[in-house]
Amino acid sequence: MAGGGMNQPSLKTAGNAALAVSMMQKASKLSLAPAPPPPKIVKDPELAKFASKLKLKNPTPGAWLAMFQQMCDQLSTAVVVSDMKTPGIPVVYANQAASDLTGYPPDQMVNRNCRFLQGRRTEGAAVRTMTSSICSAKAVTVKVTNYKKDGTEFQLVLALHPVHDSAGEYRYVIGLQADAATFKAESANFEKVKSVLPSKFDAAAQPAKFTEELKKVDNEAQRKQWAESIQKFTRLVWSMDWDNTLKQFMGHQQTLGAFREYLQKSAPNDAMQLDFAIKANQLQQMPPDQQDQASVEIYRAFMGSEPSDPASAFDQVCEQAKNATSALALEALPKFVQSKACKPVVEAMTAGAASKVRKMDDLLWAEYKVPEDVAGWLYAFVGVAMTYPACIVISDMTIPGNPMCFVNSEFCRVTGYDLREVQGRNCRFLQGPRTEPQSVAVIQDTLRRGADCHVKITNYRKSGELFENLLTMRPVHDSNGVYRYCIGVQFEITPNDPKLKSRLAKLDKLIQLLPKTFEVSSQAVGMTHKRDEPEAEKGNTEARIMAALEGAKSVYSEETLEDGDFYADHYKEHLEHCSKVAQVGHAISHAAPEKKPGQQSGGGGKPGLAPKKSTGLGLFASPRVAPKA
Repeated sequence: MAGGGMNQPSLKTAGNAALAVSMMQKASKLSLAPAPPPPKIVKDPELAKFASKLKLKNPTPGAWLAMFQQMCDQLSTAVVVSDMKTPGIPVVYANQAASDLTGYPPDQMVNRNCRFLQGRRTEGAAVRTMTSSICSAKAVTVKVTNYKKDGTEFQLVLALHPVHDSAGEYRYVIGLQADAATFKAESANFEKVKSVLPSKFDAAAQPAKFTEELKKVDNEAQRKQWAESIQKFTRLVWSMDWDNTLKQFMGHQQTLGAFREYLQKSAPNDAMQLDFAIKANQLQQMPPDQQDQASVEIYRAFMGSEPSDPASAFDQVCEQAKNATSALALEALPKFVQSKACKPVVEAMTAGAASKVRKMDDLLWAEYKVPEDVAGWLYAFVGVAMTYPACIVISDMTIPGNPMCFVNSEFCRVTGYDLREVQGRNCRFLQGPRTEPQSVAVIQDTLRRGADCHVKITNYRKSGELFENLLTMRPVHDSNGVYRYCIGVQFEITPNDPKLKSRLAKLDKLIQLLPKTFEVSSQAVGMTHKRDEPEAEKGNTEARIMAALEGAKSVYSEETLEDGDFYADHYKEHLEHCSKVAQVGHAISHAAPEKKPGQQSGGGGKPGLAPKKSTGLGLFASPRVAPKA
C-alpha cells in the first residue's frame, strides 16, 4: 500500500514476511499428495463369499483392504498382500501365520518387496515365473527356496493371485504361503482358501492414494523443467569431448572469461596455462609475416628464456600449448563445468533452445506414456543421451518389472540388438548362464536401497557372444523423494585395452554429471523413498569404479541376498538362440562360446537406427538418432 497513508513496513518486518512466505512455499512443495477420498461402504459379494466359504467372522464395514485383512487375521494359512500401485511393489499386509512361517514379525515384512526372503539357493526359474505372473496379472503357484529370519532355508509353496478394482486398475497381488515340508497335510485347506480369493472390488471401496492425475502439470511447468534440464545436460554434452569443448570455449569470449576468472581464484597455475594456450591460439591465427616476432615474445613471456630462433620458438610454443590444452581439458575444465561458476555460462548459451519443449517420443519405448510432471526432464536427457559415446539406458522404477523406457545408439551397437527389441524389457535379458550371481546380488541390493552401483558383470550380445561389462547405475528421485528412474551406464571392458585408463577417467567424469534428483512441480505421486547409502559406499567415484573393475564387492552390504534371479526373463529362448548361433552340439543348458582374443564384437553398426539428424541446438546439444518405426 505504498501509495496510501500507511507507513512503510520496516526492513525487518518485510524480511520476516518474506521468510514466512518462503517457508509456506517450501512446506507446500514438500507436502504429500492430498489424502484420497474416504472409502465408500459397499457390500462386496466376493468378500462375503470368502467369509462364508471359510466360516470366518464378518469384518467391520470399512475400506476393502481393511475388511480383507480382518478376515485373513482369522486364517491359519499364511497370507501377504502387495500393493501394485506403489513403486517396488511393497508388502502392505502380512498376517500372523505369515510371521510364524518366516520368523519375521508383520511390521518387518510390511513396506518391503517379498524378494527379501530370497537367497543364494533361490531358483532363478521360480523367480522368473513369479515375475512373469506379477507383470502379466496371471495367477500362478510355484515352489521356491526361501530363507527365514534366522537364516534357515526352506521350500515355500507360493500362490500368487492378482486383484483389480472396478475401474480395471491392477491394485494388489495376494500371496498364499505354505511350508512344502508340511504341505501335504495343509494342501486341502490351502487350495480351499485359494479357490475363494477375491479377484475384484469396487474402486470406491478402496480409493487409490496415488493416481495418474497427480502427474499432470501445465505446459509452463513442463517448459520450465525442460529449460532447467537443458542447462544441466549441456554439461553432459561438453563431457563427450573435453578437448573439443575447450577449443569451442576459446571462440566465446564470455565463456573464456568466466573460465579464466574461475582458474585465477581456484588454480592460479592453471590460469597461466590458459593464458599461454590463448596466446598460442592467437599466434596460429596470425598472418605468417607476424608470427616470428609474436612467437619470440610469447616464448620469452611464458618460458622465461631466449629462443634460439623464431622458427624454433613457434614450434615449441605450439607444442607446449598443445600439452597445456590437454592438461586443462583433463582436469581444470571438467571441474569448472561442474562448478557453480559455470552456471551463468550455461544459462546464456542455452537461452534460445530452452524456450520450448521438444518432444522426443520417437526415441522412447513405443508403449511408454511419458508422465507430464517429468516430460521436460526426460525429453532433455534422452535428446542428449541418444548419441552419447557410452551405453546409456533409463528404467522406470514406478512400473512393475522396471522396464527400460530408453536405450541409446551405443547400447544397440555394443549388444547387437535393435531398439525395438529391447525397449520395454528389464535389462536382465542381457544376463545368461555365466553371469555372476554375486554381481547380480550387488545390483539388486543397491537398486532396492536407491544407492549408486558400480559392478563388473558378464553379459551376452544378441549373437550369443559373451562380453565383460562395467555397469554403473544411478538411481534418480524426484524433488518429493519419490524413486522415479534409474540411469544405467554400461562400459565394455576389452582385454589389453591401451586406452582403458583414459576411458575410465572419462567414465568417472560422466558419472559425476549424472543427476541424482530432478525438480517436479507436482505433488508426491508415490511413496517417498529414502536413499540408503552407507558411508562405505560414498566418496571417491573413481576408486569405486576401479574396485568394481577388479571384482571387489565387499564395499556393498547384503551382497549375498537376492541372487537367485540372475537369468533373463526368457531364459530358455535365450539359450536356444545362443546354441544355434554358436552352432554347438551341446544341450541348451551349456554356456555360449566365450569370446576369443581378437574376435570382433557382435552387432556391427547401429541396428535399427536411421540416419542422424541434428537437434539444431548448436554447441550445447548433441545430435540425436531416430529409431526405425
